[in-house]
Amino acid sequence: MSATSTAISDLPHALAADSRERKGDEFLDDLDEAEQRLRADIGVSVERRRYAIAVHARRAPDDLTRQLAAAVVSAVTDHMHGLRVTGGKEIEEFRPLDVLADLAMEEPDGRQ
Repeated sequence: MSATSTAISDLPHALAADSRERKGDEFLDDLDEAEQRLRADIGVSVERRRYAIAVHARRAPDDLTRQLAAAVVSAVTDHMHGLRVTGGKEIEEFRPLDVLADLAMEEPDGRQ
C-alpha cells in the first residue's frame, strides 16, 4: 500500500475530526466563561481541557465546601445553555452539546 492510498483512506476521518473541532471551537468562549466562574475560590479542583471542564468536589475539605461547589455548578449550568453537564460521584463535567453528540457516535464503547 502506498503512502498516497493511506493518506486518501484516512481523509474521511481527518475531515470528520476537523469538522468536530470547528463545532467545538464555537463553544470555546462559553467554556472560558464557565471556567472563570467555576474557578472562584470555592475550595474545589477545576480541571480544564480544550472542550471540557471538570469540577472535582470529592477533593473538597468539608461538606460546606461541597455544597458551595454544587451551588456554583448549578448557577453556571443555568447560565450556559450550550453546555451539557454530566457527572459522577462528586464530579461534574461541562462539555459542548454538539461535540458530545459527535463523540458518542464515534466511540465504539460509548465513552464520551
